Amino acid sequence: MATTLGLVSDEFNTDLEQSEQLLDDVDRVLRALDGGNYGQCVACGEPIEAGRLSADPFVTTCVAHPQLSEQPAQ
Repeated sequence: MATTLGLVSDEFNTDLEQSEQLLDDVDRVLRALDGGNYGQCVACGEPIEAGRLSADPFVTTCVAHPQLSEQPAQ
């Protein structure tokens, strides 16, 4: 039974971490919308392609800077 509880606890922690990340992403997007810079690449300031934003509304970089999009926004 302890093994089952451990698995459930691990799964819960994973779900919690994913939910917290999603909330952080939503908060970041809302701040960008309020600041008028949603859809601008954080690396170069150029507009992020509409298709890229449609595929991932939380993306923070244009296709020229994809590696930066994987880093947490500050």
